[in-house]
Amino acid sequence: KNHRSGPKTEFFNTIGHLPQPSDPARLSALVGPARAKLLLMAGQRWSAEQALTFGLVDDVVHPDALDTTVAALAADALGADPGHVAAIKSLISRRDSRRDA
Repeated sequence: KNHRSGPKTEFFNTIGHLPQPSDPARLSALVGPARAKLLLMAGQRWSAEQALTFGLVDDVVHPDALDTTVAALAADALGADPGHVAAIKSLISRRDSRRDA
């Protein structure tokens, strides 16, 4: 996951625009089917804080702290062996693709 959001970010879906085919299942897995329906079908808007509470994002970061936050988050991966990072990413991606199938 590891998604960051700014404090003024809003999450919403405009009714009449169909999401990508995999989006509803992923959203439902993250926030539950009832909340996914509220966002996708009822046009509900969520603030960044609500998205954090619902598990849609991992953190809400003020724009002034974004660069520092990203640098701190990426520091371990950037300092690690690239092959190890790629292997971990591949294992996670494989697990996610099996779960989404």
